[in-house]
Amino acid sequence: MIIGGEVDALWDCKPTKQEDAVNWVELKTSAEIKDEREKLKYERKLLKFWIQSFLLGVPKIIVGFRSKDGVLERLEELDTASIPNMVKRHGNRTWDGNICINFTADFLNCECSQD
Repeated sequence: MIIGGEVDALWDCKPTKQEDAVNWVELKTSAEIKDEREKLKYERKLLKFWIQSFLLGVPKIIVGFRSKDGVLERLEELDTASIPNMVKRHGNRTWDGNICINFTADFLNCECSQD
């Protein structure tokens, strides 16, 4: 199985040594969170942000929060690895990173064993 994806930007310069990690960064947008309904919607978006960046090895996500008029209100820098714990501690626990990873591993093991 092959996974591919596009990444938005580099956080700094690309390393000169091939074995050094590249500090990729993913850029995302979301509506400004005004109420509990929008908080829940953002938490679900975080799952998509996290899994995409996790699978591609992107360590950082920058989220731009916009007004209803589309004007950038603020930026938030997220460490990809910390998103599941952030949702667990401060969110509504709509998803769990361990469950997502375990399900994916079981699914891939099942798919691979059928070949």
